[in-house]
Amino acid sequence: MRCPNPDCREVLKVQATDLTEVPVEVQPVAESTPAPVARASTPRRDQERIAFHIQVQKDPQKLLKGAFEAQLTADGLRLRKGKKQEFLVAPGESAQYLTGNRLSLLIEDRWVEVTVVKFGWYQTRLATDVAEYLNGERDVLYPEEYKLPWYLYAVAFLPLGIPIISQGGAIWGGLGGGLFGACLGLAQVERIPVGVRVLLALALSAIGYLILFLAGRHTGAW
Repeated sequence: MRCPNPDCREVLKVQATDLTEVPVEVQPVAESTPAPVARASTPRRDQERIAFHIQVQKDPQKLLKGAFEAQLTADGLRLRKGKKQEFLVAPGESAQYLTGNRLSLLIEDRWVEVTVVKFGWYQTRLATDVAEYLNGERDVLYPEEYKLPWYLYAVAFLPLGIPIISQGGAIWGGLGGGLFGACLGLAQVERIPVGVRVLLALALSAIGYLILFLAGRHTGAW
């Protein structure tokens, strides 16, 4: 390499130097994790009042007996008997479903076994859902979910015509009332298909009217 001065003719020797790339350490950029978003707790919906009856079956202290008026509200299950006995079963693991329309309620620090009673409703389904509601497993119960269809009512009432046709009497009244109770109880058994329930209720009513007819033929009433 010549000297850059034009008056100088000396040749300069420049020693080549290996230029190596200096590795640059790159710090990995940590992926930003989004901050957890706090979910707003869903407020408990206002529960429409559902009225039914509670029949006490077993109280360890034998203080509660008989039937209580029951109302399911947003506050829990209110029980009332007259003006002296009134209790509130608040939600929060305060119920245990047993079987059928039976469940246990936590009343005054003890478990009281009761049955749920509501004429013309699916009582087993109501007892199950009341327990789930009190345990926080359901937010709201709707009354229309538990009412029997009108056609099940219709076939259940058919046997009540027996004491009317026979113009009264303890025997016929007992037969008609017994068959009515049997048909109504059959109508509430949800594990049996609805069509089968209707046919069985019609068969029970037909048997009752057949007995009435044969008895009338025998006595000469008709």
